[in-house]
Amino acid sequence: MSGKVNHYVPVVTTEAGSCLTSANWQQAKATAVACYLDDLLLKPGVNLLKKIDGLAGYLGWPSTVILNASRLSANKEGVFVLVSPFDGARIKINYAELFELVNALKPDVFLMPEHALNDAPDLWETLNDSILPFIPVTDLINQGCQKRHGVYFKYEQEDHQSLTQSMSKWSHLPRYLCGTLDLNLIHNLCDAGIDYIESDEPAHAAYQGRVYSGAETVDLTNSSTELQFDVIDPDCQCPTCSQRLTKAYLHHLYLHTPLLCQRFLIQHNVFQAQCST
Repeated sequence: MSGKVNHYVPVVTTEAGSCLTSANWQQAKATAVACYLDDLLLKPGVNLLKKIDGLAGYLGWPSTVILNASRLSANKEGVFVLVSPFDGARIKINYAELFELVNALKPDVFLMPEHALNDAPDLWETLNDSILPFIPVTDLINQGCQKRHGVYFKYEQEDHQSLTQSMSKWSHLPRYLCGTLDLNLIHNLCDAGIDYIESDEPAHAAYQGRVYSGAETVDLTNSSTELQFDVIDPDCQCPTCSQRLTKAYLHHLYLHTPLLCQRFLIQHNVFQAQCST
């Protein structure tokens, strides 16, 4: 492990991530959280985002806040278009409005949309110096930049070894990886010194009743756990295991009070995913 701090980053704008409060995330020892900008543009929406005084205050989050715009893609006119799943409304935002909004939201880290470095070279340099921009590796391969920045990668189910080797070539920059990452890969990336490792997978698995127990994953929705009166992991110090909540109890709770149970399970999985420092 390198001497610097590495962060496992849960996503708070997903269905699973929205189950926990800021206090719940802190209890699970999260040191950074990510919000996807496309999610925020849909809910709470552009108008409300323009009124809030920064994401940290909106979330009630005291530590690192990451704004991830990697899923946004501009059309040939330089406009990002989203269609609301709630009412079918079309939400449009151009590059100038995007960077103005990012400055107003004041994240600590901002993952830029692909091609922004080339499409809006003057605008992206208007980012506040307090915001660390991360640029997709595909953009940096073809174009350098002078402004302080990091590099980000998207995990596409490639071989773990080739992924680590690819990222090692960029060790002179802060590195960020996002994608569907299993627990072993998260820990391996922490050991490799990757600065930010973002994945909704630990929370998503817990949301569906699957929890990490040592080297195994236990499905608490399975009837085989209804008579298992031991905790998920006897070596775990998460809020759930510290309360000595058994698999049998959590199985029953998931069936009858799923929202409460999902909070317990997500806290456990997120705690397990944290990088040791």
